Amino acid sequence: MESICGGYFLTKRGPHRAYDRATLGQPGNFVTLSPERVYFFPDSWALSWVSESETTRAEATTALGIPASSLPALIPQVTGAFEELFFWPNVIPTVSAARQLLQMVPPSSGWLVVGFGVAEDDVASLLERNAPPAQKPGFAPTGSGGVFQVLANRQPLEPGFVELGFDVLEISYGMLWHTCLDFDLAATEAYDGALNANGLLPDYAAATHAARVLMNQLHPANPGIVTAAHIVHYDTEGGS
Repeated sequence: MESICGGYFLTKRGPHRAYDRATLGQPGNFVTLSPERVYFFPDSWALSWVSESETTRAEATTALGIPASSLPALIPQVTGAFEELFFWPNVIPTVSAARQLLQMVPPSSGWLVVGFGVAEDDVASLLERNAPPAQKPGFAPTGSGGVFQVLANRQPLEPGFVELGFDVLEISYGMLWHTCLDFDLAATEAYDGALNANGLLPDYAAATHAARVLMNQLHPANPGIVTAAHIVHYDTEGGS
């Protein structure tokens, strides 16, 4: 199955933060794209025009091994790279852009270039449900989330990846909101087996079943969509 790319992300194995939506009976050291579980670089906390508290910035830099002393120089660099090397809030369009962004921070161990892809048959519905609203006369246009921008290119995942597993992603307003770690999979009867060593579902069949179950249980007012996704990672330096 060829996967259509929904974006690349720079992060480290988690968890970095606590979240009580579901009880996580999973040990640490997992890979996830859940913004409720881990921090990403770049992200809103590293943009000069976003009102983030110093506490949030400190938590993010500590979790990612970025020295706080580097922030005065880092924030202008990241802000200048917005819409060129990454989209709102943390979605990177290419592996090369991810590697370029990583050069902005002092070297530290554990960085991952994580990508996700979805089945080509799922792209149309994802784009339809996540398209920004039409511009109203007299108002500035509403921007789209980064996942929407990358998916709209309909490009496959770049070659050279290592497969990590599969996930169910709740995508809304063109952004990632939740992953399998944020749902009580057993209680919802979405999945009752073990997650793999990365904290991910073991195969695409399990992910598609879980996505169908969880999608049916979303609140009717929720504009999002839950989809099965292929989760991969790439070498941070472009080596073999």
